[in-house]
Amino acid sequence: MTMRILGVDLGLARTGLALSDELHITTRALPNLIPGSRAKDVAALVALVVAEDVGDVVVGLPLLPSGDDSPMTRRVRGFALALATALAERGLHTRVFLTDERGSSKNASARLVSSGVPKARRKGLLDGEAARTFIEDFVDSAGGSAQRVTPLDTPPDAPTDAASDAALLEAPQPADDGVG
Repeated sequence: MTMRILGVDLGLARTGLALSDELHITTRALPNLIPGSRAKDVAALVALVVAEDVGDVVVGLPLLPSGDDSPMTRRVRGFALALATALAERGLHTRVFLTDERGSSKNASARLVSSGVPKARRKGLLDGEAARTFIEDFVDSAGGSAQRVTPLDTPPDAPTDAASDAALLEAPQPADDGVG
């Protein structure tokens, strides 16, 4: 039996979620997860994986336009590692992947506009729509461009909890050049 794919667009204010059907033909955005502690967020996603029979989780990786890591990139890598570890500790065989999310917000926004979603509603739907694009790209490429997360992928400088959020919010962010 084919299992579902969960897309995750991790953010500081909200985390967008999307879920495929079992055949990977359609995807739907789920309600956003409002971030709390890393432990609570990971637990919420593990529960969702179990409830929805998820086989793969695809997490967007916010690389800089140059392809380099930013503080948020390192945070996402750490989160993906924590999720992969929690899933393994539960005896689940769910795989976790990181996928380059550059361009996803622009694409998701264009999709919402073309679907006739009023501007006032787009902000709240954007993250879930971006998570949908992660799933669709993952399926279309047969996972080819995604990086599988294993405990060996632990970045030594990955922030480990919500205490690092303040530093991320204060860090200079690259200008939105329409790439991501």
